[in-house]
Amino acid sequence: ILIVSFLIKQLLDLNRRESEYMFQRSYGETLDELHTAIGAQHHDLINHYQTIYGFLQLGYTDEATRYVESLIGDTPLITSFHGLGNIPLSALFYIKIGLAKEWDIKFSLDIQTPVDSLTLPPYQLNRIIGNLINNAFEAVGKLPEDQRWVHLRINRAGPLYCFEVSNYGQIDRETLKKITEVGFTTKKGGHRGLGLYIVSDLVSKYSGRLSINSENNKVSVALFLPVKQSSGLEEPAPAMSDSPAGQASALAESQGLKQSL
Repeated sequence: ILIVSFLIKQLLDLNRRESEYMFQRSYGETLDELHTAIGAQHHDLINHYQTIYGFLQLGYTDEATRYVESLIGDTPLITSFHGLGNIPLSALFYIKIGLAKEWDIKFSLDIQTPVDSLTLPPYQLNRIIGNLINNAFEAVGKLPEDQRWVHLRINRAGPLYCFEVSNYGQIDRETLKKITEVGFTTKKGGHRGLGLYIVSDLVSKYSGRLSINSENNKVSVALFLPVKQSSGLEEPAPAMSDSPAGQASALAESQGLKQSL
């Protein structure tokens, strides 16, 4: 009994240390990405300033005005994040937009609801969403220009938030069945990121659900998370089938789509 108690204590301690390590690692990765994004934007700003200065020195004021207007139109940060209600998530999107611009990926956001009533900590949400976005970026990073797109949509359906990350691509049925299994990866050259098994397990810990679908050259990963109720009690999330068809139906219902499965 003493030996078993000692081993259980050691196991709990290791589990606590692993959680602390993952927490620190996630913030370290976020800081690295922020540094890269800021560096890329700083380099772009210098080029833009020099171009505008050149226009003004040559007396091309109209051209300088049109150039500035095109820059404003190409910077969707403020309008995209308006009403999000989640500062850590806004910071994450700021980073990802900078990375997408550096890697020449069209990254679009469709935010239809404030994200201000979640039941999981903000850093955990950023770990999950950040990894889903990174996976999508890696999937399209080497594709032709017209296929290098990633779209993120946030909406709310009753007691659930839905975060959907989609990108160009196709995953066969056999891979879809294994993609959330322990140790499974489609990446080459070493493991990167949390892996969909860890993401799925983390989502389940907070009474959420992950749904992965692939059709018509589009891969969609939908994350469903319960909304925190104002009374402090969580409204239970509706049961979802574990089958791919059941998950797809839940995704379609949450988005208000009418489709035959």
